[in-house]
Amino acid sequence: MQTSMTTQTASHVSNAGLQLVSCEGNESWDHSIDPMTLAYLDFGLFKSLCKLGVSRERVCSALTISYADFDYLRKLAMT
Repeated sequence: MQTSMTTQTASHVSNAGLQLVSCEGNESWDHSIDPMTLAYLDFGLFKSLCKLGVSRERVCSALTISYADFDYLRKLAMT
């Protein structure tokens, strides 16, 4: 049995980084993340791995994200 899997790309999403703005005091965060990285990220897995205490290096390796992306996502998960 063979299954085919199609990948959809969002053509309307720009390749420029996104900047998340905090609701408190309109402070902007320093790092921006590629929208396509964020779109394809398994955020539930990210949160679970962090909750289990998996090291930052292992999480970044498993999800193929940078350390800066990891820090950004940690802040995002806490809001």
